[in-house]
Amino acid sequence: FFTSLDKLITLHQRKLKKLKETKSAYLSEMFPKEGKKYPQRRFASFTDPWEQRKLGELNFTISDGNYGELYPKSNELLSEGVPFIRVNNIINGYLVHKDLVYISPKLHAVLKSGHLKEDDILITTRGEIGKIALVDNRFEDANINAQICLIRTDNKMESRYLHQYLQTDFSQKEIISFQTGSALKQLPKNRLDDITIVYPIQKEEQVKVGAFFEKLDNLITLHQHKLEKLKNIKKAYLNEMFV
Repeated sequence: FFTSLDKLITLHQRKLKKLKETKSAYLSEMFPKEGKKYPQRRFASFTDPWEQRKLGELNFTISDGNYGELYPKSNELLSEGVPFIRVNNIINGYLVHKDLVYISPKLHAVLKSGHLKEDDILITTRGEIGKIALVDNRFEDANINAQICLIRTDNKMESRYLHQYLQTDFSQKEIISFQTGSALKQLPKNRLDDITIVYPIQKEEQVKVGAFFEKLDNLITLHQHKLEKLKNIKKAYLNEMFV
């Protein structure tokens, strides 16, 4: 019985690993290499060279949760209220509710610079630098702590495209190169302006790229949940089938 269960767990582990490897390969091929204007793999009908700009040149909104003296104290973190996003709530490019803490609506109203909107992109700037997340509608009007910055695009760029681009090896290496400090590593907010952004001129192509990777992410998440469920089932049976 347990051998069959272990084989099923192993099968899903292999599927999950394969999906992650597939995404990594596509991230490498569907965005131009350093200094290039064309990706290796591209959707049909698109032929224009891609643009390259610094993030600061795109005039997006960049804000953070560094509230100075107003920053929430430990006794102001609650079990319900307005979600207060921390680094550990960012997993595999998205936000999760696990270990989520909250602040009061009153405090949230004061801490205005970190108010989130759907499709905002989050980037961690302290500790584990460069973790990226896309804000979905479950976290509309949540808030962020001092270890996170938000990037809000305009109508010229698809946020789901930028969300994936910032996860490429090239972008991640550049982001890490901007970090300062030794004991506590930091990514100064003003250095976000220096991040290189390479993108298709046509927004339609941005939308296609973003949607492609979003579907792939959803498939990865589905298999992760299946794997976690199988592991929990095995753990439960181990507890029940042995004295």
